[in-house]
Amino acid sequence: MRKNITQLVISSITGLLLFSSCKNQKETALQESQFYTDSIYSQNLETYRKHKVYLPVNFSKERQYPIVYSTDGDEKLSYEFIRKTLDSLISNQVIEPIIL
Repeated sequence: MRKNITQLVISSITGLLLFSSCKNQKETALQESQFYTDSIYSQNLETYRKHKVYLPVNFSKERQYPIVYSTDGDEKLSYEFIRKTLDSLISNQVIEPIIL
């Protein structure tokens, strides 16, 4: 009898831990902004072209964002500088969250 109670308690705790560790996808959002590298296939060039994408803090797939397109221009330009600048502008409500 005691063995059954122990197994029940362990099973209950395991179930609670598993349940509490599962998150609804709608609740998950980026806790910090990020740049990530993606690629797209160019039929004209017949090759994949890499590009960087900036996602703001609390980015959610459920929300629509304005998109700003930019040429890569200066390779020496720091993505960290751009990220911090955009984060500051967004957090100070100078601009709304965007995808770059």
